[in-house]
Amino acid sequence: RIDLRVDGVRARLAGSPAARGVELEASLTIVNRQRAPVSGTVRWGDLPPEWTAPAADATIAAIAPGSARRVTLHARMPQASAGGEGVSAIPVEFATEDGETVRREARVAWLTAAATDDPIRIDGDLSDWPPGSVNTAGDFRLIAGDPGGLDGETAARPSARTIGFVLRDRDYLYVAVNCESDPWAATPAARHKGVRYDDLIPAEDEDLIEVLIDPLNGGTRSPGDLYHIAVKRSGTDLTEKGIGTDPPCGPRTPWAVDIEVATAATPQRWIAEIRIPLQAVSPEGHDHAVWGFNITRWDASRQEFSTWSGAVGNAYDPLSLGNLFLP
Repeated sequence: RIDLRVDGVRARLAGSPAARGVELEASLTIVNRQRAPVSGTVRWGDLPPEWTAPAADATIAAIAPGSARRVTLHARMPQASAGGEGVSAIPVEFATEDGETVRREARVAWLTAAATDDPIRIDGDLSDWPPGSVNTAGDFRLIAGDPGGLDGETAARPSARTIGFVLRDRDYLYVAVNCESDPWAATPAARHKGVRYDDLIPAEDEDLIEVLIDPLNGGTRSPGDLYHIAVKRSGTDLTEKGIGTDPPCGPRTPWAVDIEVATAATPQRWIAEIRIPLQAVSPEGHDHAVWGFNITRWDASRQEFSTWSGAVGNAYDPLSLGNLFLP
């Protein structure tokens, strides 16, 4: 009867270079489905050791029946890091004045684009990628594909595993996505460069991955602020600013960017590698920046759509992105 939804967690660097931490802002929505107004307190649950929350609680005045209220919680983690596979789950709670407590998890998605002195070959072979942990994106969660597992609390995991990797050098951001695959998945004979969507879900006959970037990381909620790259299993790619849906979900403009793309497939998996010029995303500078960032995957054979950030409902809302640190 009371729904607490985590819309996204934005991260920003704070403090001096010698004592730099990361400020987190969790955006939450409370929906009152009761017949009477509801009031209470929104707060973090148990924070990890050394994390702090300067204003831990937010008091919510009466929310009318059938209405919703937006609220933000802030915390600080002492260093730019996250749990395994680039995600940490931090509990949040809404405690009503009537004694009911609604609990959810705020998914903190954080990657570091570790610097490399050796350029990555864009050939669909990941053997030249150095091992690392801070640059690995895993634990993808479904937006669509398993209605029985999407209960509004914890999104289900997709049937096949997806792992993303990021690196950077002085000029380029490198992204690789390793997708476990159905052995019988087929690539359509005809290549189609665009991406068709049905209610903000890809509606393609071919597997694809997407990279979404918001260099301002402002959580503006406008898909027109996103740099969008889609790569299909066949190697066909698409670049645009905004998302080209029909009907439109926001402004869209061409993005003339000189990316390099390669894909490779075996019966068990397919791999996409992308090289993105940093200046094409952030001409004013990118060092020590935190970008909004996400990787999505459309598994056509299973009709499953999943994301690394764990976005719920709409992967193209900038507020729902994860965070990418470029040291």
